[in-house]
Amino acid sequence: MRNRRIDRYRRATAAQTRPTIVRGVPLLGWLLLAITGCKPEPASTNRDPASVPPSTWLRADALEWEPARGALPAGMSIAVLQGDPNGTGAYTLRASLPNGYLFPSHRHATDQQITVIAGTFLFAQGERFDFVRLRAHRPGDFLTAPAAGAHFGGAEGETVVQFHGIGPFDPQVVDPFVPEAVLGFDADSAPYGSRTGRTYAIIR
Repeated sequence: MRNRRIDRYRRATAAQTRPTIVRGVPLLGWLLLAITGCKPEPASTNRDPASVPPSTWLRADALEWEPARGALPAGMSIAVLQGDPNGTGAYTLRASLPNGYLFPSHRHATDQQITVIAGTFLFAQGERFDFVRLRAHRPGDFLTAPAAGAHFGGAEGETVVQFHGIGPFDPQVVDPFVPEAVLGFDADSAPYGSRTGRTYAIIR
């Protein structure tokens, strides 16, 4: 008789300490729902499909190139892929630089993300052009040009680079100096040569 009372006591105690289950949902789950208020819904489910802008796609052979205007030296061409580089929104553009093209130290008001598409893009940061500091970047390489950060560079061989950022793109020259480098050099040769006879090695 005593053993039966002990068994009933043990069963009652176990029932009191067991986590409460409501329709298969643990008590902890109900507490979390009470704290968060509701189950989060994906942001896209409430968006009107008619308000979603169409995607942008362009074929490389259909890009419209035009001479670059502004403070940088003549010879560079640009093609706008997306947005308005002169505006205040997001833009994407490509720049085509001829073999031997050099551009002086300049800066932009906003950050730039740069991807090399073809050729060899020469780039360095600084407020005055310095051949020694140039580093060569090849197709697939990625660079950033921080807002207000002065930079300079050029191209070895016919080169195409892609810029992405928030407008305006407008470059502001810091120092117009550009060395009198030999233009039209062999893209496979290094280092550079100057009309003064001095040579400059490019970091590769």
